[in-house]
Amino acid sequence: MLKNIIFLSMIFLSTALQAEALKSTRLSLQEAISSALASNLELKAFKHIINEQYLDVKIIKAHFKPQFESTFGVGPISKISGDALESTQDFNQWGTIFLGSIKFMWPMYAWRRKKNLIQAVIQGVDVKKADKRAKELEIIYKIKEAYYGALYALTMLDFVEGVEEDLQMVVDELKKNKSPKEDIYRMEIMRAMLEGEKVKINKGYDLAITGLTTYVGLSDVTNVVPSQKWLTYVHKKLEPVDHYWKLTQRVHVDLKRVNAGIRAKQYLAQAEKKGQYPVIGIFGSYDFTSSRMSQKQTSKFAYDPYNNNEFAIGVGIKWDFDWGISKAKAEKLHAKRLELETMRNYALKSGPALVKKFWLDVDEASKKVKHTKKAFKYGKKWFRRIASNVGLGLLNARDLVDAYEARALTLKNYYESIYNYHMAWARFSKNLGVEVD
Repeated sequence: MLKNIIFLSMIFLSTALQAEALKSTRLSLQEAISSALASNLELKAFKHIINEQYLDVKIIKAHFKPQFESTFGVGPISKISGDALESTQDFNQWGTIFLGSIKFMWPMYAWRRKKNLIQAVIQGVDVKKADKRAKELEIIYKIKEAYYGALYALTMLDFVEGVEEDLQMVVDELKKNKSPKEDIYRMEIMRAMLEGEKVKINKGYDLAITGLTTYVGLSDVTNVVPSQKWLTYVHKKLEPVDHYWKLTQRVHVDLKRVNAGIRAKQYLAQAEKKGQYPVIGIFGSYDFTSSRMSQKQTSKFAYDPYNNNEFAIGVGIKWDFDWGISKAKAEKLHAKRLELETMRNYALKSGPALVKKFWLDVDEASKKVKHTKKAFKYGKKWFRRIASNVGLGLLNARDLVDAYEARALTLKNYYESIYNYHMAWARFSKNLGVEVD
């Protein structure tokens, strides 16, 4: 009995531990990004969109394969007798007549119009792939924003909790030394204010974790949390502006999208223009009628509408006159192509300035980290020194409040600059179209 109880207890404990483990999963930034790109539903939808585009190729090829048109039917007919010169019809006797027609055309040469249409579809696929890449970059940016936001909140919580411990020691010393009540009240007010800040920071942390979990998209966990415990500064080498401009010209999704769009419009315009030309192909037809209510005519020179079989095949052309519609469509596509080329030229001219803007943002954020770090160290030393002196009764609580405000401000500015530094790199990567951070 005791063994059974122990065994069952172990099972329940194991189940409870597994359930607890499923409540959260710690991921590094790269693991979070990889998971998001693999499981995001919007990105999965793009897979179906791209496959749908490829199906248009099958549709185009089908249009240039042999095309058949057939008609079959059956109807009533009265008794008819006679020949090509004389005939009689008896309405007292009725039967059935079978009739049908088959026509086909096999396009053999259409001025390479099929190739132009297929090339246009392929360029359309490239546009969708660029759209997918743009969505990936957006998701990566959102992941970084939530990830670094959570680390920033954890860092601030760690600071607040550390200050609370220091304040508790100061309060204990003040009470021990029977310091003025006003000093103790100031310390208690500061502790209460810290609790209010903790509520605000916890809210920011919860929002960041919610966003991170949503974008990562793991279905078997409740929360995704960073594997790190606080925000850290990692120096990243910033290359010259020209390096990033050359890089983005090769990979930027907007340039890829515009270039593919230009080629697509070009191929479609060529296809519409060729749509005005005749299609050379093999044509054939087969017509038949059959009825037992009429005597079949044996002469080849006699036309028999009731018992007839005719087959013909040959080479010819099919020429559709649309009164300038195809020409107008081609001109419209050409105009759209010129519009896209103008947009591309503008992007190429304004691109270096835009790259430099984001480059300067990263450079500025890097310099701010260095300056705020120095202030952060001095603020920390000041607060520690004042806290010790207040506890010993050498200074009053007002001095500690001033030191705390300076300490909190310098720490907030320092870690905020680190957060802004990481996000400046994240924006740089997003706008370049490639991960450089």
